[in-house]
This record gives sequence, C-alpha cells and structure tokens, in this order.
Amino acid sequence: MSAPGYSRSLMLSQAIMLLAPAMLGVFWPLYAFNRDLAIPLLRPVLLTSSLLLALLWSGKPATRAERQLGAMMAVLVAAMLVPSLLATDPARALREWLKLGLMAAYCISFARALRHRGAARLYGIGLAVAACIIGALLMATYVAHMGMTFPTYEAVRYHYKAVAINSGVMVNPAAFSCIFCFLCALCILRASKLLRIIGTGLLIVCSVFTGTRMPPLATAASVFLIVLIAGLRSRRLPLRVVAWMFVFCACATLVIGVFSAGGEAVFRTMSKASEGRWDVWSVAFAKFTERPLFGYGYVSWRDDLVSRLPGEYKMTREIAEMIAGGYHNEFMTALAEQGIFGTAAVLALFWFVLRCGWKLAFEKRTAWKCGGWALFAGIFLILRANVEVPGLFGYAQEPADFLAYAFLAVLVAGLSAEEDHLRQAAAASSRATGRLQRIRAVTSFVHPRAISQSALND
Repeated sequence: MSAPGYSRSLMLSQAIMLLAPAMLGVFWPLYAFNRDLAIPLLRPVLLTSSLLLALLWSGKPATRAERQLGAMMAVLVAAMLVPSLLATDPARALREWLKLGLMAAYCISFARALRHRGAARLYGIGLAVAACIIGALLMATYVAHMGMTFPTYEAVRYHYKAVAINSGVMVNPAAFSCIFCFLCALCILRASKLLRIIGTGLLIVCSVFTGTRMPPLATAASVFLIVLIAGLRSRRLPLRVVAWMFVFCACATLVIGVFSAGGEAVFRTMSKASEGRWDVWSVAFAKFTERPLFGYGYVSWRDDLVSRLPGEYKMTREIAEMIAGGYHNEFMTALAEQGIFGTAAVLALFWFVLRCGWKLAFEKRTAWKCGGWALFAGIFLILRANVEVPGLFGYAQEPADFLAYAFLAVLVAGLSAEEDHLRQAAAASSRATGRLQRIRAVTSFVHPRAISQSALND
C-alpha cells in the first residue's frame, strides 16, 4: 500500500472485514427464518470479503508466520487431492476438495489483514457482537418454546432440543458458534470486566438453555488442561510433581482402557455413554481398516453409514441422519475418508494450531498480549473435534468451519504482528543510530579543537 492511500485502504479493509462477523452473527437467525436463503449466502459473502482483503493487502511483505501458514495450507490441500482422486466417488470428493482450497485461501487472506492492530480490534469487536446475537437467539428460542420456566436437564435435553431443531434452530452448532466467536474475540481484545460478564452469560445460555453438553464440558476440560500445563511449567517442585503424577496416571488409565475395550458389554456401555457416537466411530474405524492408505473420499459416510451401524439405540440412527454428517469425530472422519495419507496432514494442521497458541501464550510478546486465550481456544477446538466434524476438517458449509479457519488466521496474525513490531523497532533503532552518527560528524567538523584534543590524548 502506498503512503498517500494507506489510510483510505485501511478504512476500506476494516469495512470489508466487518462483513465476516456480521454474516456469522446473522446466519443462525436467518437460518431459522429461511434455511434456503442462509446457506447460499454464507460462503459467497465470506469468500468475497477475503478476496477483497487479499487484493488490498497484497503489497505488504509476507512474514515468517504467514509463509509457514501458506506452506501448511499447501501441504493440506495437496495431501487431500490424492485421496479425492482415488475416492469411491471422485466427482463428489473433488467438489469438497475445491471447498478446502477456498477455505485455505480465506484463512491466508484474513491472516494478512489482521496484522494491523486497529483492523484486528475491529474484527474482534464484531465477533463479540456476533456471539451476543447468537446467544440472544438461543435464549429467545428457549423462552418461546419453554416459557419462563427453570430448565431441567431432562426437559431441555430430550424435549426442548427436538422442538427447537424442528423450528429451524440447530442448537448444537449455534451454541458452538456463539462460544467460539467469543473465544476468538478474546484472542484479540483485552479481557475487560465487561467482556468477562458477557462471556459468563453466553456460557450459561449455551450450557443451560440449549440441551447440548459440549460447551460446559469442553470449557471445563480446557480450563483443566490449562491448569495442568501451568503446573507442568511451574517453578515449584511440588506442583510439577503432582502434575506429572497426574499425567502418568492418565496415560496408564488410557492404555488399560484401550487394551480392555472389548466384548459386547463394553461396547454397549460406551455406546450408551456416548449416545450412539461409539457406534458411528466403530463404523469409521472399520472403513479405515478396509482402505487404510487413502480412505473412501469426502462425504463417503452418506453411502453406507446407516447400513453399517452395529448398535440398537434409536439415537444412533438419528445422529447418522443429521445434516452435520461425518462420523462425529474429525479424526475418525479423516481416517475413514482420507486414510493415513490425509490424516497425517490433518494432524499436522492441529499441531500447527497448538504450536501457534503455545508461542503466543508463553513467549514474550509486545504487540499481541492475549496469548493465553489463544492457547485456551486452540485446546477447546481440538476437544470439540472429538465429538463433532465441522471445524478445521469440516465440509465448509456452516459457520463452524469458517470460524475455525478464522481462528487460525488470528493465531498467525498475532505472530506476524510481533514480527512487524520487531522489524519496525529495528528500523527505528537504525534510524536513531544514523542520526546520532551524523550529529557526531557535524559536531566534530564544527569543533576541530575536539579532534585535536582527542589526537593529543591518543
């Protein structure tokens, strides 16, 4: 960007950037009103805004973090091409692969635009407002169907949830969009008292008035893991010992559970505890063993998931027919649809997310001071990936997918902003050194006695 037009370009960039949180905020109310209108609008609006941002920020030099993101996206897209070409339905798989490429471009363009602190702050405010809009929709939906009654678990979980979905409000994905919008905002904005109050209220709404267990469980597990990481990094020996003892016990329990997981009784228990998801995961693993290298291709779960289900619970078939699709686990979905070849790229992407969040949280930063929330949101996203599909490996058809890639853009923008700050500081220091040297030269020229005295001293 040239200096005279920089301010105008920045203002235009900020205006375009507000399109993304605005669309994320109005999507679920619009979906409840007219599903056929909401879905076709989502992807074009978000992708068009990212394209315009890419054009506006094309002249800015790429940072090391952006080059790493570009390489990661290139590896992911290239790795998914081979399983798509070898899929049972290549045409369908290639359509989904094209969506993945568009999501990668969306992520990179947003990461470049968010490097500017003012633009990022505006985007964070937009995400917080979007979360409040979704939260208000969820609360209004509960009041409309349940009245001003206190919610009980049975009533909300087994009665209200079905009624809300029939009315057009998909409470599970909407609750995730609400919580994760706000978490992404906290990765940019300082957690003031007002934001803490709003966040607590949104968490209560999504946990108590929706019938979904993901928000409270994922939040509690993320908090616990953050505390455990703090214990492992603590300078106090007793805290480190307790933390490592817990890690050892958890690993031992996991190993024992894996080796003892067998038999009809265990299968039925796990299926009931997971409300049928265990049955779906068993189908994904069985399909992975049949085609372990490249899998069956994108959206192949639609071909035979219901016919393969081994369970006898009604909830199992309801889960299989949900539009969210997949195997309700991003990692199992990757194994069944992309095999080891594609799953390796997916795991690398999740590792990149954790690595960026870890750097922002524990390395000293001057330009970006919300790193703790970045690590928390990354852990939250990965935990959620164990029970749902939309996200970093989703099918690019709902806000959860775009939010996940936007979060990755926020992480990279935080690292890039620090690189820009250090580069500017080095340039300012160099200019100051140059001015000091010129002043000394002029002073020496104007006062030759100083030079003579210096020569005598030598």
